[in-house]
Amino acid sequence: MTEERLAVAETRIAALEQRMLDGFQSRDKALDVALKSLNEHLLVMNEFRGAMSDQAAKFITRAEHEDLKYRSASFITRAEHEQLMGQITQQALDARSIAIEYVPRVDMVIMATRMENCEKAQAQMQARYAMVALVFSTMVVIANLIAVWWHQIFS
Repeated sequence: MTEERLAVAETRIAALEQRMLDGFQSRDKALDVALKSLNEHLLVMNEFRGAMSDQAAKFITRAEHEDLKYRSASFITRAEHEQLMGQITQQALDARSIAIEYVPRVDMVIMATRMENCEKAQAQMQARYAMVALVFSTMVVIANLIAVWWHQIFS
């Protein structure tokens, strides 16, 4: 009868250990997913920064604009002036389309939602880990008490 109880206790302890290992593996998988998602987010942010840097390099400075404005009024024809202004406007439109291409708002909202979900999952896994650790430590204490009791009875 006592051997059966001991076998049942050992089986339960083995099951708890397996559940703990499964919980650790699940937590590790969740952390890997969160890390991958964060790396993708950072990669998109770096691409956007690069696009903005390229765009800023193509802009004319205030001094160049003022110089162009005064030169165009006095030295070039109106048609040439309109052509230059059209080029500037086209460059601005191109820069805007590049910015829209690299940072769609929907993707940013989806990424933020994914990050929140990962943080929630991580918090849940931490709570589960704490609960499993508490149960496991309780089981260890109970096993030790049973071993002491067993030793006192049969010694």
